[in-house]
Amino acid sequence: TKVGQLNPPPSATSARPSKITVYRDPSIVGSPATMIFNIDDVETYGLKQGQSYSFRLDPGEYVLSFFLGLNECRQVVWFEKGKDYRVELSPSCNIAPTEL
Repeated sequence: TKVGQLNPPPSATSARPSKITVYRDPSIVGSPATMIFNIDDVETYGLKQGQSYSFRLDPGEYVLSFFLGLNECRQVVWFEKGKDYRVELSPSCNIAPTEL
């Protein structure tokens, strides 16, 4: 599976978009597989363990998900305008956004 950008994230058009950084936990679980990160069911980025990807999104509600091997994990997340977030993704189906 490809590592890196698969499709662009949704375009940020607001004056104060949120900065999002997704980070794949460096856990050994699933380490040889690429984690496919999705925004609103669109494959966006392929991550290897310990890798991160940053982008900007308009404020609002999004469905963040990922595939790792045969496992799919998903969560609805709300981002506020002008704030920075780190979203940690772990093989245990954890999608944990933290405001920075």
